[in-house]
Order: sequence, then C-alpha cells, then structure tokens
Amino acid sequence: MFAKRRWVYRLAIVIVPLSGQATQDRQTFSLHDSILLFGIYDNLRLVTPAQVLEIKPPVEVGNTNQGYFVYPSLSPRGDLVAWGFVVGWQDDRPRYRARFALGLYSIKERKWKTYGDFDDIGTPTFSPDASKIAFVALDPIKGYHMLLFDVATEKMTIMVNVSAKGNPEKGIQGIPEKSTLGWSPDGKRLVVQFQRREKPSLIAVLDPNTGDVQPIADGVDPAWSPTGEWIAYYDPPGERCMLVQPDGTGVKMVRKVHSTLFNRRGYGYAVVWSPDGKKLLLNEVSEERAIEVVLFDLQTGRSTIRKTENGFVAFGWVAQRK
Repeated sequence: MFAKRRWVYRLAIVIVPLSGQATQDRQTFSLHDSILLFGIYDNLRLVTPAQVLEIKPPVEVGNTNQGYFVYPSLSPRGDLVAWGFVVGWQDDRPRYRARFALGLYSIKERKWKTYGDFDDIGTPTFSPDASKIAFVALDPIKGYHMLLFDVATEKMTIMVNVSAKGNPEKGIQGIPEKSTLGWSPDGKRLVVQFQRREKPSLIAVLDPNTGDVQPIADGVDPAWSPTGEWIAYYDPPGERCMLVQPDGTGVKMVRKVHSTLFNRRGYGYAVVWSPDGKKLLLNEVSEERAIEVVLFDLQTGRSTIRKTENGFVAFGWVAQRK
C-alpha cells in the first residue's frame, strides 16, 4: 500500500481549463520576476506579479476523487502544468475502480490533454529542459513502473521496473506511487523517496538507466537544487528542513519548524527551490491544518512568513520569461 505523509491533507485534486481571466481575489502572494504554482483541494493557482490564473478540474467525477492528492508540477519554462488525477469511475471493476491519467495543461492554449489509463498514479516531475516527465503509476496490464513521458512525441516508455528495484537486504520495498521525485540539473539522475519496512522513508539518488540506487538520507519530499549542489528534504518527523549533497555528505539542518505545546506544527507537501537555488519555499502545517508558506533565504538564514488565504500550498517556482 501507499506510504502516508504525516502532514498531508486528504485532498481531492482534479483540474479543469482556465477560464482565461485573471481572478480578482489573489488569495496567494507573488514574487518579483517569478511564476509560482499553488494548489489545494480542487483548485490550482498560477501566480505572477501581474495576475492570478485559476485552474479547475477537466472532468467531473463526483466524490470519487475525495481523499486523493498528488503534487502538481510546473514546467521550468512556466508554460505547462503536469498533474495526475482521477478521470473516471468504473463500478463494474472488483478493484481499482477509479481511473487515473496524466494531465498536461497548456497555459497558452488554456487546455488540458490527458494520457494513459492507470489504476493509480504518482507525482509527475518535469525534467530540467521540460522535454520529459517522470512519474510512477500502476498500469492494469504492465503493473507497477516508473514511466517517462516525452512531451513532444506524447509517448510513454518504462524507465525502471520499480517493483523490482527494492533491496530486501536493506529493507527497501521500492518507490511508492506517491513518492516525490526530483531531477538532477543535467537530467541524468533522479532523487527519489523510497519506502522501507519498519523504518522511515529513505531518500536516494536513482540512475533510471541502470536502476542503481545510492541512499543518502532518511526523510521525505526531496528536491534537487537548480544549481546541483544540494538536495533539500524534510526529516522523518517533519520538524526540520535539511540539506544534503548528492553524494550523501554535508548533511545540515537549515530550518526547524516553530512549534509549541499548544500549537503543534510541522513541514509538509513540497520543498520548493527558487530558480537561482538561493531560497526555499517551505509549507508549514498546524494541527488545525492551516497553511503558512515560509520564504527562507539560505544565504542570510532569514525567514519570511507568506500567508496564503484558504490554505493554498506552494508547489512550484520558476523564473518569469521576459
């Protein structure tokens, strides 16, 4: 079964085309020369300093999406959004009645395209050149695989037989569907969250061509910096944001969540790097499930709390093209 994240809501995420109009109610913050991606429940916001664009579900499937949440991904060019979501429901199936697909949304065309028919789907992640998307899915025929989607040709290929890449000697069970993936800047490796028996999740660097796995830390939600030096992640309890070098050395804590006896807090969802690799957006969740996004400067160590009304969560940050 799928690994559960400590601070993740049970959300229903499915998306529809943008209306083509900027919403007047910002409900999120913007950053200079940046495109930010936020999401919660059945709503997604693409935010620039000039406007906020709202994305809604492409398919109405009633209550079948309740309890399902996969992180969205923003293209490094800021022109596409990728997401895995429910597109249908089949009552005649004994198992896996919900049908999932990979969705690709064009900001320019204001239109969704969906691909595949899966029993389950994980978080899609764009390669650094935006030409490919990696994700894990459960195919009704081929089984449990890590897939590579070519954006130009719209073709899918199997990257790694994920179910076969567990290491029983180390207690590694493989990559769960909901695992967070992150590409190295050269597009040759992935940082992946592995599931383990009776131990915290393992963060490891994966070579998708050979299947070689190099463990580097215990934790969740890894994200490779755009400059390549660091991998950011949350520790297993969700109390600290950590950095580690891709070879597993240089581990250090960069920020601890501010929690009290009467207001327990923790990190959850994604760790989001700035395009220059100098800042992070960290999502803090309270026991009341309120969300605060922390803008953390790695050079100065300073934090700025950025409110997002209605609990919108930060998922992407890319440079705005001139």
